[in-house]
Amino acid sequence: MAAAGLPVPRPLLWVRRGSSSLVVLEYHAHARTLRGALEAGEPCAPALDELARLTASMHAAGWYHRDLYLEHLLVTGDGLVLIDAGRARQDPLPRLRWLAKDLAALSSSAPDALDFARLRFLVRWRRALARAGRPVDVRVLVADIARRAARMRAHTPRHQHRSLDPATPAG
Repeated sequence: MAAAGLPVPRPLLWVRRGSSSLVVLEYHAHARTLRGALEAGEPCAPALDELARLTASMHAAGWYHRDLYLEHLLVTGDGLVLIDAGRARQDPLPRLRWLAKDLAALSSSAPDALDFARLRFLVRWRRALARAGRPVDVRVLVADIARRAARMRAHTPRHQHRSLDPATPAG
């Protein structure tokens, strides 16, 4: 993903022992995740524009994250950094349903007050993807994204993850 110009932590060390492995990644100082910033009421338009460009660049390069929630984007002094890419995959022509799953995960993890921002994000994503030479008819995806996002919001996670926002108590 880094070779594609995506903002991800650099791997510093990789250790393999039998069938297990460990990757140590570069640390990125951050105040909160993108979800935390949006929930705190920080201006969302610039962040969502940057997120649309990042997501379109990722998809244009054939990458899909498979776990692309706002909690997996750190807000740093240099912009957004994408984390938790262990499930990410690359395919020269990723299927639209894989892209729709990424977009649904983003939508399902956004605070409810961002309905208009969700539409703005989708328009920005489509434009950025078209500029990258991968035009997509968003009308085909809208219903799929909405259906998937509703299912994701209704899902009860089996595991509770500790928050990456320093201001949020660990649970």
